[in-house]
Amino acid sequence: MFRIAAVSFLFGFVTSLVVGQTPSSPKEKVVTEVQGRDVDFWVGEIKSKDPSRRGFAIQNTLKFGAEPWSKALPVVLAELKKHSATTPVDVSVRLHGTTALGVYLAKEKPDPKLLKEGMLILKTMLKDSQAIVRHRAVTALGQIGYEARPMISDVMEMVSDKQSWEIRQAAIHTLVYLGADPKIGPPVGMLPAFYKGLSDSTYQVRMSSAQALGMLGVPLDPVIKATMFQRLETAAKSDPDPQVQITAHVSLVIAKGTTAPENIGPIVKSLSHKDPTIRAYSAMGLGFLGSRAKGTADVLAGRLSDSDTSVRVAVVTALGKVGATDTLSQLEKIAEDSSSDDELKTAAKDAVKLLRKRLKE
Repeated sequence: MFRIAAVSFLFGFVTSLVVGQTPSSPKEKVVTEVQGRDVDFWVGEIKSKDPSRRGFAIQNTLKFGAEPWSKALPVVLAELKKHSATTPVDVSVRLHGTTALGVYLAKEKPDPKLLKEGMLILKTMLKDSQAIVRHRAVTALGQIGYEARPMISDVMEMVSDKQSWEIRQAAIHTLVYLGADPKIGPPVGMLPAFYKGLSDSTYQVRMSSAQALGMLGVPLDPVIKATMFQRLETAAKSDPDPQVQITAHVSLVIAKGTTAPENIGPIVKSLSHKDPTIRAYSAMGLGFLGSRAKGTADVLAGRLSDSDTSVRVAVVTALGKVGATDTLSQLEKIAEDSSSDDELKTAAKDAVKLLRKRLKE
């Protein structure tokens, strides 16, 4: 179940990437008090001598919304600037302060001076002795997005972090946000980081790298393009993990911009894998491809009776996304069947909505 949840996140991670787009931030709402105190109180607490109070106060400022953040940002920056090897700031303050910078600086028009200061601090935090702080720093740069592009080389170094695969994966994700350009492809100098990720010892990092290469856009240079395709083909054919293979095939279909039967075929074949996790992931991959995989509708429909619920849910969802209008009546029955699993019924209802909309177009 963990692997399915993880890969579900991966397929949702880059579904709508465009140049300069950053991960969506929580919907802002007007908050005037947190735990009975206004923002000025919590900003003042960031200066407390007690590091536990400082860290707690930084967390609470994030609950107020964008406007009050302008009061908290300079104070958080001042606290983080105090950190050095000889006079370290408490880890909790570094952790929550770094997290806050990713939120504060992701504003539409951050103050240029404060943005520059924040970038310098995050650059320092990328080399922090604590893995969790490094992870938050690289994630914060992804939240900031386009404005953090000058930090690409620093983020690329994090793909080699030896202490945590989660840092390496977060670096891959952040590079996607900083470098995606569907029209001209990623900065050429960034590609080696993804190639390195494809050879990582952890399947999650390899999977993220394979998906990233499909989302970044295709390089204009034919030699560089051929190299990128070759790296993905190698992962698709030779990676020891089936999920990485499937991800590479999906990315190749996207990068090629065609139905690419030589890549869709292996994904379809994996729908019959003995491991239900792989069957579900294959269906998710086909669903991710949308109309490019419409020709797989009959095979997908054949898995509606799969013995595993998670596979049936993935198949139902995929049928809606690929536009399999011929399966509408089957999906309507599943959605209305009182004996169906709740998750399956919900997936069927969503698929039915998509297909009915498709029929009206």
